[in-house]
Formats: sequence, C-alpha cells, structure tokens
Amino acid sequence: MRKLFRFPFFGILAGLFPIIALWNFNKSQIYPRDAVFSILVTLGFVALIWGLAFSIFGSPIRSSIASSLFFLLFFSFGHIYNLIEDKTIFGFSIGFVKLLIIYLILLVISFGIMIKVKSVPKDTVVLLNGLLTLLILMNLIQITAYEVARRKSAQPVENVVDAGSDFNIQPVDQDLADIYYIILDAYSRQDVLLEKMGFDNSKFITELEKRGFYVADCSNSNYAGTKNSVTSSLNYSYLDQVLDEEDGEGEIPQELLNNRIRLDLYRYGYKFVSTRAFSSETDINNADIYLNITTDKGMKDTVAQSQFARLYFETTLLRPIFELYEMNPLQFDFVPDWFFLSDSQESAIGYASYWYMQTNYVLDSLEEFPTREGNYFVYAHINAPHGPYVYDENGNFQYTYNPETAEGNIPPYLDMVSYINKRVLKLVDALITQSDVPPIIIIQGDHGAHMITTGLDKHKILNAYYLPADAQNNLYETITPVNTFRLILRDYFKEDIELLPDILYAKILNDLEPIPSTCPVSTE
Repeated sequence: MRKLFRFPFFGILAGLFPIIALWNFNKSQIYPRDAVFSILVTLGFVALIWGLAFSIFGSPIRSSIASSLFFLLFFSFGHIYNLIEDKTIFGFSIGFVKLLIIYLILLVISFGIMIKVKSVPKDTVVLLNGLLTLLILMNLIQITAYEVARRKSAQPVENVVDAGSDFNIQPVDQDLADIYYIILDAYSRQDVLLEKMGFDNSKFITELEKRGFYVADCSNSNYAGTKNSVTSSLNYSYLDQVLDEEDGEGEIPQELLNNRIRLDLYRYGYKFVSTRAFSSETDINNADIYLNITTDKGMKDTVAQSQFARLYFETTLLRPIFELYEMNPLQFDFVPDWFFLSDSQESAIGYASYWYMQTNYVLDSLEEFPTREGNYFVYAHINAPHGPYVYDENGNFQYTYNPETAEGNIPPYLDMVSYINKRVLKLVDALITQSDVPPIIIIQGDHGAHMITTGLDKHKILNAYYLPADAQNNLYETITPVNTFRLILRDYFKEDIELLPDILYAKILNDLEPIPSTCPVSTE
C-alpha cells in the first residue's frame, strides 16, 4: 500500500473527479447507466492526456502534475463561464471567446512551469493521492447510498387500468380497420398556402388523391386554437364553453383526456395510442401506448445518456463548440443533434432538437403499427408545420424559432410543409401496404397557420380522408372536424348517429361568431 500511494496516480484521479462530482450532484435526476457513456469517454481521454504528458516529461510525477493542471483548466471552463456569461467586469462583458483566450494563455503558462519543475517531494505525492482518493470515495459513497435508498423506495409500476374496462365489447362480424387520426398542427389549406404564401401544394394533394384519399377542398376547423379544436373533434360535438387558448402549462381538460371517440372505440376492442403534445394542456399521456421519445423503453437510456453527456461536456473546455452550435446549427452541424435534446422551453435549441427527434420518432413508430396484433386508434398530434421550425425542405435539422412577424414565419413554415408532405406520403404508403385490413386514415390540420393567417383564414385547414367506400362516398368538400368521427361511426360502424351542421366559431371582431362552413366561407 505504501508503494502504491507513492506512485503518482493523482493525475488520473484529477481527470476522473469532475465526472464523479457532477454525477453525485445530479444523482437524483439520473441513473448510474446514464453516466456510463460519459465515464467511458472520460477514461479514454484521461489515459490519452496522461500518456501524452508522460511522453513529453518522461516522469510519472511530472506527468501527473502536468495532467492535473490541464484537467483543472479543461474541466473548470464551463463552470467559470456559467458564472460570468451574463456579467460584466470593469464595464466589459466576457464572452466565451475572451474566456477561451484567457484559458489558452493559462495552459501555455502551466506548460512553461512544468518544464522548469524538476522534482516533487514524495510526501506531496502521497498527500495529493490521498486527497483525490478521499474526494472520489466521498462522492461514490453518497451516490451508492442514494441508489440503495432509491431502490428500496421504488414500487413496481402497475399497468394503467384499461379505460374501457367498464364497456362491453360489441361483437363484430368483420375484421376492423386500424384508425389513424393524424393531426398536422397549423397546416393551412391549399388556397391559403397559394394566395397568402405563394406556395403551390397541389402536387401533395394530387399524390394523396392517387392513393385513394378524398381531400375536402373547402374544409374548415371549427375553432381557431388547438385545445378547442381537438377537444371538439375527438368528442364530435361543439363546446358548451370555449376553452382558454392562452399559452401555458395548465391541466388538460377531462373531456379531452377521456374523449368520447376513445371510449366509444374501446367497446370494439381498440387500444388508444397518443403522442406527446406541444403543451401539457393538450397532452393525453394516459393512453394505452404513449409515444414520447424521452420515455420510450428503447430510447430512454440513449436520451438520458446524451442529456447527461451534454451537461458534462458543457462544463469543459469544449463549451465554445456548443455555444457556436447554438449560434448557427447549420454551420456547425458536426455536433450531434441529440446532445441538445430537451423538452423544456427554457432551452430554445434543446427544445427544437426535442421536437425534431420527437416528430421523427413518432412518424417512424406509426409505420410499425400495421404489424402489431390487435386494433388501434392512433391519435397522432404531429407538431409540424407548427413552430419551432426544425426542418429544412429535405428534413435536415434547421432551427428557426417563431419569428415576430407573419412575413418572417413564411419561409421556415413552408420548409416544414415541404418536408412533412414527403414524410406523410411515406407514412401513408407504409400504413396502406402493410395493413391486412385497409386502414382508416385522417390527415387534418387542427387550425391554419396561426402565426401567419388571421380571421377566417385561420380556420382553413388541410383535411384528407382515406375511408372504406361506404363512408368515402358520403364525404363532402365543406366537412369540418366535428363530423369526422360522426361520419365514421355512422357509415363504418353503423352507429345510430347523425352529422351536425358544419359551423366554425370565428373571431371576426372581438367575439366568436358562428359561421356556416361554405365554399367559400361568407360572413354575410
């Protein structure tokens, strides 16, 4: 032991201490497996630096001191930058570039000092070995104690009680179709895209029609906001009281959470599938299957590891790379998008990365449903072409948050439309070709491009149906979402239910006014 402690291994421990300390500080938010990737990268990095130092100085002691000085600077950069990024010193702001220059100067000075240092007392080596060992052990003991307590307190997660357990499943004499209700958030109608934005969407419409879709040329949303629109359509009724559409993270309305079509289809044995919504106020997260990339069993560990890795790397001398990426993601696209993944709006670039990966994840996941056993009602609320605008026209990550003007929103919005069109056609082809029973597919905007359009134009939506012949033949050009499931229940499931008058509640002056859905819509 005496010989071991006289060997200068403190240089290696100095490189491992920052990751262990960061893990300990965040132990309540991560699991040990989440830190594995970062620890392995750190081990390789520490071994490389110590080996380079040894090749330069030829002495284990001098190599450990040189490595320790380097690690002190390398792993402290991000912490120091976090302290000063919003502050001024003597009237001057110190950004990451100036701080980087200061650190590079300190690295040169440290290298010069090490050239002059010829020997170090053995007692100093023992002291540094003991100090670093103690610090690491203290952190590991705290982490271990927390993990033991967490496992003791953890209770097995019970399956959510089937919301349809109180319903008697009706016998059917035919194999039923899976139902895909795909909401493309803020997707405006063809005439609006052409007249207001100069974008010809006829090719996409034609491709849908070639695949057997009926596209309602004069369709309107019943309401101009997401919460009211989807609550109405999923309950196929008009709202007794219009819900508050202010942005926020309030509670989801019960009539949306346990919507009528969900419960009605449980009687036929359907499982309910939903996707992570843009706001908690519209997030139906108690579905039988809930598609959220951060909670998906196959993706959870990868996402958690990447988030911890980013947190860790941002504390190091690599921080300028992340800062440059946030300034211009396209120019510095060598940084993996998943490093920035965050479902919190506090991180704009992370939030955009989340919706980029979440949208891709949902679309990929939907393609697999035809191969699953059972029947599914899939309510897939896709956060596109709504902002944050995260796609260029070819599907590459392109971050453009909602600009302040309507005109500024048009180019990134149209990029989103261009790509989501391609992705939706790919999805439709997979659903149709892989389904044993021809599926029911509804592709619908919940409202128009609200950052660009106003008044009645905000109600003009894409609305396309792929239905069995009995239902398809009864579609009409002015249909609104309130009648989507009424028509399907009536004509496919042979339920005793009638269509409602198609009305849009539009804000013409100050108050909402009921206006019949006509072609074109008239306020007279």
